[in-house]
This record gives sequence, C-alpha cells and structure tokens, in this order.
Amino acid sequence: MGKANTYNKKNGVYYTPSDLAEFLVKQLITDTGGEILDPAYGDGALLLAAERVTKLNHPESHISLHGCDTKPVNGLLKHIPLAQLKKMDFFSFATNNKFNLVFTNPPYVRHHELDQQWIDKHKILFQDLAVLNSLSDLWAYFIVKGTLHLKAGGSMGAILPWAFIQADYALPLRRWLFERFGQIKILSLSDKFFEKADERVVMVWLKNHGAKCDSIEIGSSKTFSDDITYNNIGIESWLTQKILHTDGVEISDILTECKNAYGFSEFGDSVDVKIGVVTGADDYFIVTREEARQLNIHHKNLLPI
Repeated sequence: MGKANTYNKKNGVYYTPSDLAEFLVKQLITDTGGEILDPAYGDGALLLAAERVTKLNHPESHISLHGCDTKPVNGLLKHIPLAQLKKMDFFSFATNNKFNLVFTNPPYVRHHELDQQWIDKHKILFQDLAVLNSLSDLWAYFIVKGTLHLKAGGSMGAILPWAFIQADYALPLRRWLFERFGQIKILSLSDKFFEKADERVVMVWLKNHGAKCDSIEIGSSKTFSDDITYNNIGIESWLTQKILHTDGVEISDILTECKNAYGFSEFGDSVDVKIGVVTGADDYFIVTREEARQLNIHHKNLLPI
C-alpha cells in the first residue's frame, strides 16, 4: 500500500464519487447562489459538483466555492482562487466565516483513534461540541462545527455512515440538529460506494438553519435516483436510539398494531434476553480455538458465534 493510501485509510479519507456528489448537492443548490464550503474537500468532488449543477440548472446565479483540508488534492481546482482553498485543519478555521451552503463527506475516523487532548481542546473552543459523547466518531464533530459556519436560513448536505441513524452516540446529535434546522431529509443506501471501505452511507439534507423543524423525511434504496419515495416520520422516531424504517410505514406502528390488535407481547416480558453483538472489529473480538489456546484463554470465557 502506498503512502497516500496508508494516510487515507488511517485518517478516514474516502474521496466522493462524482455522481454521488452531484446527487447530494443538487438537492440544495438554488438560483439564489451564494457561498459554499466543503470542510474536508479532498480532491474537490463536492465543490466541482456544486459548480456543475449551478452552471447546468442555474446559469444566471453566482456561487463562491471555499474549502478546508489538511492534505488537499487541487489538480481540478486550479480555477478557484487559492485564498478560498485553505490548507489547514477545519477546526482551526474561524466560525465567523459564514456560508449559505455546507457540503461534506467528513472523515470516518473511529472514536478510539481520536486524541483525547484534541477532543478536550476543541470542546472548550466550540461549546456546541459538548453534545457529542466519548463514543462519537470524527464525522460527528465535522457536522456540528459545519453547522456553526452556516448563515441563517442556510443548508447542509452530508454523506455520513449508517451510524448516523443506527448508533447510540448519534442520538444526541440528531436531537441537536432537530433543534436547529427547519427540514431534515435522509436517504439510507444499501450499496457501497467507497472503494476499500465497508461503510454503508446515508445522505443527509438539513435545510433552513435557525428555523423550527416542521418536516423529517426518510427514504431507503439500494442506490440513489430521482424517483425514490420519502416518507414523513415523527419526532418520536427521529429521537429513538435507532431509526427503523420501511417504505410507507413506521416500524413502531407495526409493533403497536401487533400488540393492540392481536395481543402480542414483547419477548422480554416472558424471558430474560441476552444478545451478544459482534461489531465488525473482528480482529479484536473473534479468535480461533488455536489462538485462544496460545493466549491461554479458558474455554469457559469463550462464546460461540
């Protein structure tokens, strides 16, 4: 593996495919134009997508493209003024820099790889980061700070891991976003779009910063397209530990009907339930019998999977 690939994997860098980038930005680009920021712009895929969509759909509007990145690839961005492309840590970028739109595919770095001193320092500098607990991955920090760069009425589009709708640590973040955006729209995708990465992604559109939230929509699909159906969900579903979703109906409604109409009860009401979950970090949690013997792990301390 080359040095660049090693750096990218270590730092959670996965460059955004151009078609995925275009699908994300076109939901928020309007004829009003404005200033656009990508806080981890990498090779510029999201900025270039914003430029293409604007020229195609809103040729009379003017946009100004800006980005931050510690290790950018500027080969396709030479027409953008260098002063607007900051080679710097996004968390050193002052929040008095405000934008109409923020588009991001933030780094997917796990919480156990983050430096605690870095976390403590930035939670002091940016008090809104306190909403994130110790299990939050790096992408969540980017979402909070990205929001701090929005003008009133601004919007954000983000490509995030499924953890956004499935991880316990994402619940406080979802509540924080609900309190700050007028409309929230989510598309969960089952296909994998990033080379050498196992992450499934959700596309997130957060509109009208500073307004009271009056709409939360969610859709699911194998891949992205313009004909996907989105369904409204209530605040109760948005603020559950994990957002469960099926096309056209909420899981909670199905369970309630089963209980009320057919007398179903929860399995846990009758028996004790203990469920073990392998997180995917197989190297840490799964060993062969031979490895267990070599590590002197007694068989009583092993569980079959």
